[in-house]
Amino acid sequence: MLPKTAPVDELLKIAIDNRPELKQYEELRLAAKRAIVVAGAPLQPKVALGGNVIGIGVRSNALNPIYLLNFSVNWTLGQLGTTDVANIQGARWQARQAAIQAKKIFQTTFDEVRTSYDQSLAADIKSSKPPFR
Repeated sequence: MLPKTAPVDELLKIAIDNRPELKQYEELRLAAKRAIVVAGAPLQPKVALGGNVIGIGVRSNALNPIYLLNFSVNWTLGQLGTTDVANIQGARWQARQAAIQAKKIFQTTFDEVRTSYDQSLAADIKSSKPPFR
């Protein structure tokens, strides 16, 4: 039960914390932001590091090691990366749409709470005034 004198800020906080659609749209927004990173993954290089140790020696009891290390960077850009860049732009657009939807739902919640608060105040004022004679 909410106190009768609760300020509108507190009511807004309670409404935001308890509205499941706000949480849903926030998760969708975060997932869309992560999709941008996933869409950009093909543009990243593939790196490999390997190596061998070989023992060489004249006598059987004295081996001198030789270390062989290799490092490779492989960058594959299909169609000069244009497809991947288009995928990134599409993911950005979806993230923007998710953010817009989240803001719309938040604004709707804000308007509903504010309207209810105003109506409650108006009802309290109306009920506390004596009728006119």
